[in-house]
Amino acid sequence: MVGTSAKIDEVAEAFEKATDLVFKLSQTENAIRRLILEIEKTKRRVNSLEFVMIPRLQSQVKIIAFRLDEMERDSFVMLKTIKRKLERNEEEAA
Repeated sequence: MVGTSAKIDEVAEAFEKATDLVFKLSQTENAIRRLILEIEKTKRRVNSLEFVMIPRLQSQVKIIAFRLDEMERDSFVMLKTIKRKLERNEEEAA
């Protein structure tokens, strides 16, 4: 500006720098707020997995393993029964 004092020019430049800094600060603050929200969402998901889904799946694994063991025992008993019947039939035939 022509005809203004050096102090006004310095203040105007300082104001522009301050405005730029405020703009950058607001952008940074906004980015940090978004990151915080995403971190909170991720925490909720992790807690859900850790305290709800994983225990539920472990419980289902135990139930399935128990059922498979039970089926294996049943088939073993059934095979033994069939084997005894076959042996009896062979003895009677002999």
